[in-house]
Amino acid sequence: MVPVPAGEPTDVIEAREALEASAARRIVRDSRTAAVLPDLDRQLAEMRAHVASGDVRRFVAADDAFHAAVVDHAGNALVADFYARLRDHQQRLRHHLLAVRAGDLAGSLDDHERLRSALGASDDVAYAAVLGEHVARYRGAL
Repeated sequence: MVPVPAGEPTDVIEAREALEASAARRIVRDSRTAAVLPDLDRQLAEMRAHVASGDVRRFVAADDAFHAAVVDHAGNALVADFYARLRDHQQRLRHHLLAVRAGDLAGSLDDHERLRSALGASDDVAYAAVLGEHVARYRGAL
């Protein structure tokens, strides 16, 4: 795998948002929502537990798994590969942002609940809007 060149944090966030919104569109278009929802529900349960315990490290891992599940379930190997290349950059950003703003864990969890609801309703437009709000939460902290 060819590494992704280091870019500005906002570049990584914008690339991630575009890839994930596209993946959500494909999941809805191809009627794959039923397949992805159990994975999202598992990650949400973990995230809730980590918010309750204040475990930022484990919350970040569940956060990563949530978003990766959406991309993986879209069934586009090229997008999944590129998203995986961004993963190291994303994880560093998540750890940094949530460590600095640990009080945002509950807000981030709420965003993920809303993302799951949008996908559960097969509403890729709402998913993209919530995803935009979710990533915007951290743009000012970079």
